[in-house]
Order: sequence, then structure tokens, then C-alpha cells
Amino acid sequence: MEEKKEEESPSQMEEAKKLVEEMKKQNEELKRNLERAEQLEANKILGGETSAGKQEETEEEKALKSAKALISGSGFEDRLN
Repeated sequence: MEEKKEEESPSQMEEAKKLVEEMKKQNEELKRNLERAEQLEANKILGGETSAGKQEETEEEKALKSAKALISGSGFEDRLN
């Protein structure tokens, strides 16, 4: 049984190394996306496109909008009004 463990170890190590490299790549991509999102948000704020002063949807309005989206095209959407 010890022979099997020795045979599996190199392939497991290679697989682990591949996974670590993939995780590093994903982390870098996530970091770039976060930086882009922060830059876009900063541009929105500086450009005056923030949500300040806008009226928030109530939970009921959100639920109604979601329900309408779910049943759109079924012929029953007029019953939600």
C-alpha cells in the first residue's frame, strides 16, 4: 500500500501546484476588476452620477418588479397591477 501513496504523491503535488497557479491568476484578475470598479465609482461620484437624492424602491416595489419579471410573457402579468 505504501507504493501506491508514493506513486500518487507526485501527481497530487503537480495538481496542487496547478491549482495554486490558477488561484494566483484568479486573484490578480479579481484585483484588477476591483481596481476598475473603484475607478468607475470614483468617476461616477466626480461626474455627479451618484444615487444621492434618488428615491429607493420599497421592498414591496422590489417584490412586485421581481414577480412581473418572472411571469412576463405568461399572460398573467396584468393581474399583478
